[in-house]
Amino acid sequence: MKKSTLSLPSLMVISALGGINPSYAEIHEVIDPLFGPIGTFDDWGFPESAGREAFNFEHINGFGPITLIQNEVTQLPDGVTQDPPHDVYGDFLDAAGNPVLDPFFPNANMDSSVNLFLFGYTDAGGSTFSNHQVDGDGDHLIPKADMSFGEYDLFLYRDTTGTNPDQDFDTFINFEPFAMSDAGGWCVFQTHPVAAGEPMAGQVEFDFGFAVKIPDPDYGPTGPDMLQLIPGFQMRSYGTLVLDFTLPTPGGLVPIHYVANAAPNNTDPSLGRDDLNPLGVPSADFFNHVSFMGGGVIPLGVWLDPEGDLGVGNTATRDSTLDSDQAGLPADPSVSGDIREDGAIWHANSFGGFPFMLRADALRGIDFVDNTFYGTLDHDIKKLEVVNKSRVGQSIDISVDVKNHDSVEDGTTLATVVGTQGGVPVYSESQIVPAFASKNARTTLLFSPFTAGETGVITWTATITDADPDVDARTKTTKVK
Repeated sequence: MKKSTLSLPSLMVISALGGINPSYAEIHEVIDPLFGPIGTFDDWGFPESAGREAFNFEHINGFGPITLIQNEVTQLPDGVTQDPPHDVYGDFLDAAGNPVLDPFFPNANMDSSVNLFLFGYTDAGGSTFSNHQVDGDGDHLIPKADMSFGEYDLFLYRDTTGTNPDQDFDTFINFEPFAMSDAGGWCVFQTHPVAAGEPMAGQVEFDFGFAVKIPDPDYGPTGPDMLQLIPGFQMRSYGTLVLDFTLPTPGGLVPIHYVANAAPNNTDPSLGRDDLNPLGVPSADFFNHVSFMGGGVIPLGVWLDPEGDLGVGNTATRDSTLDSDQAGLPADPSVSGDIREDGAIWHANSFGGFPFMLRADALRGIDFVDNTFYGTLDHDIKKLEVVNKSRVGQSIDISVDVKNHDSVEDGTTLATVVGTQGGVPVYSESQIVPAFASKNARTTLLFSPFTAGETGVITWTATITDADPDVDARTKTTKVK
């Protein structure tokens, strides 16, 4: 079917984030095939306001043509995502494979961290989603080959109460996620995908797995990777996901309560949300910062496509394909190898039944933007204003004059001023350039003043991050006596 073209005015209608209606907010029940109701997902009223559905990841009119390519790289936690503290236990196991539940990490900050059963793991940064493609409808596609994950082998314990010292715990269990399918979904923004002063959020769904390694090599010889395969993992950069249920285990019933709040792109999670900012408050300090999350229960196993990649004895590999029909269980779900009537092959997950919650902080980058489609978001620096001479202890005022040259009159950009003295950075501040009412309009941004503490020459550089390829930079110097 031929892809229909969506005009920019139509895109603006479905992308009116400023028009989010709180009355649309829906708390969806999360149902697990094994345990039934296990929690809730609060969509913040975002999908319906944006003309989408929280549990519909399908593309509109197919996918393409591509109008935006971006990338995301996960970072070490910044500690500010608004998730409640959680009590975490060390993941040591005894000789029989039972959890020791020691050491104990109370009131742990779970920013950019993973819950797995009662254990915790922290994203050490460096996982990448590259070649992240977006079309004119806001549909997303990330090819399987362009998703790369780092290994989780630490829990960075930070006590939110400040009672206990920081501890970087070397986990006994290590695991490494991997993608098993392309990721598909959608995103919505307000005026332009590169705009700095507005949130951007969305969701994707894909099959994924993770290789469990026991023990960590620091504790002894590591056994073979144990592949845990999960169909239809859902990852979102908006909403609040809560897993809250009682998990039956051989040692008795264990209460599970995980909470994860996403932080849409460009928003400062420490500032929360309100009626004026239902997706969060945009901040220059969080330009192209995003926090996403997803969770559920590892299934007892999965059915493999017999036409996909298989290992010796029809075993699963990282390159296996999950069958499109995951219905039904074999007579003994704990044993791999059962073959269904249609030829699908059963893979048993050794960690089947374990609940998990994944969180990650990431930086977003832009690799390509089609300004013919979106319009050119182009703000230019006309003047960087600082004094030529100053004295130690004297305040230096800083201002930047910005002119609008773009065809997106209400788009916002990011202006940054950096000062260096003797090759050492001494000043850095970013501000959001507000939307202009018309082309060629101008505005002046007043930056925080700076007081020099040493003599020498300060080199000031002002830049603007926008969607136009021209160089937006101005440089001046101040001689300090």
